[in-house]
Amino acid sequence: MDLNKLWQAQQVPAFDIEEFRKLAKKYKKGRKWKFIWTNLLLGLTFVFIVCIAYFIKPEFKSTYVGLGLILSSIFLFLLVHSGILKLYLSLDHDSKSYVEKLREVQKREEFLSTQVLEAYTVLLGLGIALYMWEYAVKLGLLGGGIAYGITIIWIIINWVWLRPMQLKKEREKRAEVLEKAEKLQEQWK
Repeated sequence: MDLNKLWQAQQVPAFDIEEFRKLAKKYKKGRKWKFIWTNLLLGLTFVFIVCIAYFIKPEFKSTYVGLGLILSSIFLFLLVHSGILKLYLSLDHDSKSYVEKLREVQKREEFLSTQVLEAYTVLLGLGIALYMWEYAVKLGLLGGGIAYGITIIWIIINWVWLRPMQLKKEREKRAEVLEKAEKLQEQWK
């Protein structure tokens, strides 16, 4: 019995390219729309905050500094986020460079979900704290303390629980598509 002949005679299951195409299309479409909606909502938030500053006319300078920090955080996030959206729109799952482009998207999304999101959260937190100062002073010690406490708890919940859960799900989806794309690329060689 020749084990070499038996091993070489084995049928290797072919990679289902149609399954991959469906997965890649679904992934691209889902991510594209997620990015578009996020950009749209952040853009509307940006406009809303500008309207607050224009129409309400806060009295304290700290309120304007807070609004500036909030707008800076949104602008920074939108800038990087829009760049990644352009990459998603250029993804073509039938191209041989798909794996390289997908790796580039993955690298940029990791940058977005680490450094940019951290900077966004810090700027946003400081901006909210400064913005709230004027109104917290008017509420008194108890009211201001409650307002700041609720805000801090919400930021902590987002940072410690919601953000890691969301990032994990997104990484798993990217890894699945990338893994299947790499298998397909191996078959093309």
